[in-house]
Amino acid sequence: MNNWIKCNFNRVFLAILYLLAIVNIYAEVTEKDILLQYVKPLFIPVFVVFYLTKYRYINWYFVSFLCFMFLSDLTSVCYGNAKILQFSALFYFASYLSLLGFITTKFKGFRFGKFLAWYLIFVFILNTYLLYQLYTILDSIMLEPLEVLFFGLRSAALALLVLISFAVYLSSESKSSILYLLMALCFVFSDLLYYIHYYYIYDISFVLFDKFLFATGLICLFYYLSIRNEAQKRAIKIRSYNFVFEKQQQVVKH
Repeated sequence: MNNWIKCNFNRVFLAILYLLAIVNIYAEVTEKDILLQYVKPLFIPVFVVFYLTKYRYINWYFVSFLCFMFLSDLTSVCYGNAKILQFSALFYFASYLSLLGFITTKFKGFRFGKFLAWYLIFVFILNTYLLYQLYTILDSIMLEPLEVLFFGLRSAALALLVLISFAVYLSSESKSSILYLLMALCFVFSDLLYYIHYYYIYDISFVLFDKFLFATGLICLFYYLSIRNEAQKRAIKIRSYNFVFEKQQQVVKH
């Protein structure tokens, strides 16, 4: 019964997030700015409501990510105000830094062989080169120097996020590390597609994949946090059982 409820709960969460993505796509394609202003900031509140319905604990890194992501979504729909859009880019950068800060704590203590270390360096250099090529294209298109700077910062944060997430995955190969890596990849490609269709080539397929990748990234994060919470619950139960067992042993000895 509990598994059935859990399965339906997750399905409802997935359906609502993807429905939001569809409505966002419709609002952007039909250029209904008012609808977009109301709908785009709803991703994070929906995530928080569903998460807090099921769990009570959340790491402060993820609280920071959700807060900054909500502020960035909220300010990103103010198309007529360049200053607010710059703040939006700054909030996006801060949200990705929060995810990077968390996964960095999981990276400590891991040691890699020479082949794996060189492979990770190669992946990082390749990602950096591709991002630099996009940076040079956007540099000639963007009018505001701060926009170019924030794009560079966001890209660097996302590149490091993918690199370290990939390194953690190769070290542990756990389900949670796969989810975190998938989340990072979804946010990277969603961000790149946004910049491409907003500044370079407008195509409906870019808008479609951008929104669905962003929603999928949030879903991966939700499942990642669920796994962490379930693991913490099991650890608490084990500690409580051990505590009771030790007490019983002490009583028997006396």
